[in-house]
Amino acid sequence: MVKMIFVGNVNSLTTEPELRTLFEKYGPVSDCDILKNDGFVHMNKEAAQKAVVELNKHELNGARITVEFATTKVRNATKIYVGNVPEGTTADKSQDPYERRLPPLTSCYYRERSPLASRHTWLLSPS
Repeated sequence: MVKMIFVGNVNSLTTEPELRTLFEKYGPVSDCDILKNDGFVHMNKEAAQKAVVELNKHELNGARITVEFATTKVRNATKIYVGNVPEGTTADKSQDPYERRLPPLTSCYYRERSPLASRHTWLLSPS
């Protein structure tokens, strides 16, 4: 069973490969994303439990990170993947066309090399 881990207070200089490498010390990472100063890491349950215990309050690139199991504020949250987004599109520009058709978005962030698309992808989360 895959568990999602929330990583708070991620230094803005930290990259996804750095975060992934840190967590891979505890087991395979199936997905890793950073959105602003928050990270989200997907691992199997046993590896995730070890990582949460060992890495909470760990210092990464000068910032003491918070590591805990992720919970959603919105039950039955929907994530929408939008593929073939032109390179250079910003989060502000990507939300505009969808706000007229969707409820307000809780987040919108860019994912390069998404497993769901061959090009650039955005992940939209309606609230």
